[in-house]
Amino acid sequence: MENVKRAIDKKGLEGKNIIVVHNKIDDDQTAYLKMMDQFQINLKTEEHLETPFVLFDKYFNETVQHLLKATHSNYETRQQQVDKERPEVIVVGCGLAGLVAAYESASQGARVTIVEKENKCFGNSIKASSAFNVVGSPAQKALNISDSAELFYNDTMKAGKQRNDKDLVTLLTASSLKAYEFLNENFGIELNELNANVSGHSELRSLIPKMKKEGRVMNVGATLVLGIMERLQEMRLVTIKNNARVTKLLKKKDRVVGVQLEQGDQLHAGSVVLATGGFSASSTLLQKYAKSKSKLPTSNGPQTTGDGITLGLEVGAKVIHMEAVQVQPTCIQNEKTNKTFYAPETFRQAGAILINSKGQRFVNELLSEPNEINRAIARHGRPTKMTSKAVFMLMNEEVMNELGPVANFYKNAGGLARYESIDELCSATSLPLQRLKKTLFLYQKYADKGVDPYRKRSFKTTFKQGPYYIVSTTPCVHYTMGGLKFNRHAQVLTKNKRPISGLYAAGEVTGGLHGSNRFTGNALLESVVFGRIAGASAV
Repeated sequence: MENVKRAIDKKGLEGKNIIVVHNKIDDDQTAYLKMMDQFQINLKTEEHLETPFVLFDKYFNETVQHLLKATHSNYETRQQQVDKERPEVIVVGCGLAGLVAAYESASQGARVTIVEKENKCFGNSIKASSAFNVVGSPAQKALNISDSAELFYNDTMKAGKQRNDKDLVTLLTASSLKAYEFLNENFGIELNELNANVSGHSELRSLIPKMKKEGRVMNVGATLVLGIMERLQEMRLVTIKNNARVTKLLKKKDRVVGVQLEQGDQLHAGSVVLATGGFSASSTLLQKYAKSKSKLPTSNGPQTTGDGITLGLEVGAKVIHMEAVQVQPTCIQNEKTNKTFYAPETFRQAGAILINSKGQRFVNELLSEPNEINRAIARHGRPTKMTSKAVFMLMNEEVMNELGPVANFYKNAGGLARYESIDELCSATSLPLQRLKKTLFLYQKYADKGVDPYRKRSFKTTFKQGPYYIVSTTPCVHYTMGGLKFNRHAQVLTKNKRPISGLYAAGEVTGGLHGSNRFTGNALLESVVFGRIAGASAV
């Protein structure tokens, strides 16, 4: 051992965590494989991991190269056998819920295959711009905000008109801080700013990020899915298959054991997690369950066709609250790209106002019930190339500053036009100049009084100064509360409330959690909380 001591002194490693091998190693492959596991040698790079520091004596140095060559293939063979023995999980869909489920399964030793019908991942999650609700976050503590899971529970039940599954809501609201810590500890995701422009909460608890990526400000949804994907790509146990649409769940007796793809291929596994999102872009399902909303545009991507719901129904799953479809009043329409983006209530909370083609306001923009605003737009809206009922949403620089970084996301998405003056704005949009000026003059008077004829009592701006921003908005289908009935273990249930063996679900594909209306900031939280549960339960 003297040579080892000298090496320690020479390298200045005294007091370090050092593992020393000093027994002679022969060509016995079993002993070699045990050694390889003990010292965690990377066979591809032939490098040691950073910790613990490993120091080998002369016997290792003399034999390691020979052993690497002699037993490399045997080690790989054994690793392949170990891989075969790992549980297999298939996750259908790679939005936030699917990515979280895949990570959780892989973290517990499973081999995971994510199957995604689109040519890229992220789904609608990447567009989410409202918030991520957390009770007890560092941001709350810094402001001495006294919040509780009970308050959060009550707010969520109120938003859902008390139709929510109480057990699921209890679990969701009690798990928010753990979800926050999970994101931070595993992916380095920082949600460190409270969004004050979210209504319905008893206390400020809705978090958004401050972080930037390559100079661009990211919305909260993009921050989550890109952060998780970066980590998943480092995990050898996760495979992603894009352009792979699932057409059928495979069953063996009463258990789901895999999926069949549109191309005819079959993938087998011990469990399947459905994370395919809602059905906002499915005219078929909307026509069947919510006919009055079936002709509205949607802020969701065209992939949001309820595939997981259809797959679940085919194996005996129960659906719940399918008629509950959330229509948001202010969705931005970009006629150049023919795309619709949801402009959340944060715009109106930050001071944006709605005006019709006559240059007049017609509603209290801060009404807590979106359908009241939708009905007002139906009465005052005008036809456009993309919809039969649209109005204008007017903002100025004060509103943009109040929105903070999220404003840049919408500027990049397109549709927002900027003008230095009201005269310039009216000239470009054909709005009547004098009538709009009168509308803004009266708005300033109402702000001074603290109330307007529509009983609005909050005025973040009075539009005295530009520059001004204007965009065409219309009601659109944004979220579907209905879906597969599930329990706190993320198991998909039958009509008899019995779990379907081997089948789990998380995210918007499920129903029951939100009741009649999804509470702002709960969609992303739900995907993390129940994505983790689904991934763990599937192993």
